[in-house]
Amino acid sequence: MLEKEAEDFLEKNKFNIVNRSFIKNKSQLDKVNLSFPWVMKVYSKSIIHKNKHGGIIQDINSIENAQRSYTKLSRLRGFNGIIIQETLRGQELILGLKNTKDFGLTILLGAGGTNVEKIKDVTFRVLPISKHDAISMINDLKIKIINKSAIIKNLIKLNKLAKHHQDIQELDINPIIINKQSATIVDVRIIKS
Repeated sequence: MLEKEAEDFLEKNKFNIVNRSFIKNKSQLDKVNLSFPWVMKVYSKSIIHKNKHGGIIQDINSIENAQRSYTKLSRLRGFNGIIIQETLRGQELILGLKNTKDFGLTILLGAGGTNVEKIKDVTFRVLPISKHDAISMINDLKIKIINKSAIIKNLIKLNKLAKHHQDIQELDINPIIINKQSATIVDVRIIKS
């Protein structure tokens, strides 16, 4: 499931997703009704790690800038369109589900963003989890989460999602942006069986 479909799927399941638009050609940029600055991401079946391939451009603050960014992204091999998102600031966390051979479906929480592999501040639990488990996961981490209640809600929602969609093999939300008011998903990848 590609990012656009994964975001739509989570939005239908009551997750908070960043304001976004999807376009397939440059002329559609004028119709995008989002506040600047924008983040533009390549939409592609073949580019999984967009950051590694130069498939994400941030801090776009004008239509002219967006047109140049579109041209650059459209040259990437496997280009199928552009996802445009409003820029969000805050703490970046990773949430996820993974179907493992030994434990079945597990849930993950940790420090997110592009350095997730380097930081390695993550914790796991076997599903299903309770609110108590979610609190325990937060307490496992070295980082201090600025909006614990929003993360607890998202962990419990993921728990319910896994129960109702047992074909999910892997789900990566990285990052979910946390501030004092909310938790908003800005990037997601889902693999279903």
